Amino acid sequence: AYPELVEKHDYIKKLIAIEEEQFAKTMDNGMGILEEYIAKLDKNDKMVLDGVDAFKLYDTYGFPVEMTEEILAERGITVDMDGFKENMDRQKELARQGQKSTEDVAWKDAADYDKLPKSKFLGYTEFNADAEVLYVNSSKGKNLLIFDKTPFYATSGGQLHDIGVIIIADKEYHVNDVTKENDIFLHFVDESVDNVNVGDTAELKVDVANRNRTARGHSATHILQQALKDVLGEHVSQAGSYVDNHYLRFDFNHFEAMTHDQIKEVEDIVNDKIDAFLPILMQEMPIAEAQKMGATAIFGEKYGDIVRVVSMGDYSVEFCGGTHIDNTGKIGAFKIISEAGIASGIRRIEAITGTQVIGYTEDKESVISNVCATLKSNASDIEKKAAQLVSDNKELEKTIKSLKADEIAGSLDEIIASGSDINGIKLITKRFDNTDVAQLREMADAIKSSETKSIFVAASVNDGKIAILVSVSDELVSEGFHAGKLVKEIAQVAGGNGGGKAGMAQAGAKDESKLEEAFELAKTLVANK
Repeated sequence: AYPELVEKHDYIKKLIAIEEEQFAKTMDNGMGILEEYIAKLDKNDKMVLDGVDAFKLYDTYGFPVEMTEEILAERGITVDMDGFKENMDRQKELARQGQKSTEDVAWKDAADYDKLPKSKFLGYTEFNADAEVLYVNSSKGKNLLIFDKTPFYATSGGQLHDIGVIIIADKEYHVNDVTKENDIFLHFVDESVDNVNVGDTAELKVDVANRNRTARGHSATHILQQALKDVLGEHVSQAGSYVDNHYLRFDFNHFEAMTHDQIKEVEDIVNDKIDAFLPILMQEMPIAEAQKMGATAIFGEKYGDIVRVVSMGDYSVEFCGGTHIDNTGKIGAFKIISEAGIASGIRRIEAITGTQVIGYTEDKESVISNVCATLKSNASDIEKKAAQLVSDNKELEKTIKSLKADEIAGSLDEIIASGSDINGIKLITKRFDNTDVAQLREMADAIKSSETKSIFVAASVNDGKIAILVSVSDELVSEGFHAGKLVKEIAQVAGGNGGGKAGMAQAGAKDESKLEEAFELAKTLVANK
């Protein structure tokens, strides 16, 4: 009954595995945050988790509230479910208000014009038309005109509306938006329409250059989809699209990021089809006939008995109601500018066509020119110059680290001597600037070798980034001291968190001004064992 399950067996299996991995990560993240909440409850002798915290776990981190209840129940803690539901209801109300707002913007108050006849769309073949005004409205701060026919394309199918002018009684009205309600085309203009009357004759003129830029992007989208199938596999299908006069965006089903080579291959295929000057044919036919042709349909989209099919030579055949150019050569050029994931199993490509590629190239040339000026190099030698600078920089970093290591080794006795004796334990707390964690670890090992009962608490500060390291000697580990537990509490004072093993652990921190306070807490914790 569902042959696509067999056809896409491997893809489905891969997608489910990815979902499992992502859910496992969600659980790990949620557990970490839940443990922090539990620690706060323990500290304040509370046995009920606030509803707002449970909702934050659910809404922000995707952690199921049932899981929260179950884990807390094992520890004798309950969840304020009334508070959780209150936050959930508030969120739903905000979503409803947002939806209502969106509907208001869409101007769906169709009571005034819903009995008008459907607009006749001429825009597949015409850019200009004389039409009769059927409806005028200037309420809600918008100026609306409806005609018996129009060459203006209305936003639909991912393609943005046309712009242009409407001339009525020698006055120009500039079209800024065109939408469609039940096949009635709504033209919104910048100027007041108070002097326009039903029955007036109007001249409608589409901005041809704007239409052509949008159309070539739409045609490129069709070729792109087939190229993605060729490179990534037949599982690729459209999950959303957007085309305007500046760029195109295409969302598609795929389970992993595309490689640089795959992006280049797709780009090359599209440009090859542009250079082939394939004829673009647009024709209406019964849906059964279109399906026999192998026309690609968008899953979930509703189609009538008669459909419009757009063919790019014999390379791409799709159901489509948008506007297109008549030959792939008119696309001019195609360049992918980004590829990224936007949801689980959904990737997004953004690309440009035609003269936009010239602008993109000019921007890149400007960057190269500026880099050449900075490196005092010409464009032909810039790669070699940059590689040499990177190599020189690495050598300098090695030299600096070596000098720093020698400096630390020379001052090791001084560092140990600066420590405090707490109940027979040598506690050393110290801040190090421009010292990486690897060097702190080497220092910690040296201190362990020198002091058998020692705890080393070090903070490394590099360009505002703070790392805290705690090292506990083996003898003290056997007595119950734990570096992971110590570093977690110490780092929290400075706005951070972390953990690790009993002998050595690491954490990040945010507040440099709190480091001394964190060191004082370390003394207290060691004194209290």
